[in-house]
Amino acid sequence: MKFQELKTLESRRKQKLRYFKEKVSDLELEKARLEASEAVYKHPLMVLLIGIFVFLYQQFFSAREELGLFFSYILATLTLTFLAVIIIVYFRRLRKIIEHKYILEIVISEKKEYKENLKSKMRSL
Repeated sequence: MKFQELKTLESRRKQKLRYFKEKVSDLELEKARLEASEAVYKHPLMVLLIGIFVFLYQQFFSAREELGLFFSYILATLTLTFLAVIIIVYFRRLRKIIEHKYILEIVISEKKEYKENLKSKMRSL
């Protein structure tokens, strides 16, 4: 099972490499690299989840004594659940961005090697 998953991941990576090689210029690659580094923090879902977490956290500490033990446990559970969701979403996005950056680095290095090889061939002619 693991071997098949690794094989499919490798084929997806190769497909992405082919796409980038065909479609993306050097300036677009640099622009995509800069956008990818900022994408985690500016994602609207992350902002919404962090806002809900902060609201629940404040409600938990402000209304802890008024609500009673049962409702304060429910509010604490909701707060921790939203914290877990934030962490999961953050690391998934971060993994995708790291994978994207890795592919961009490979494409950039291959384009540089291609240009250097082309220059050396032109000099030899």
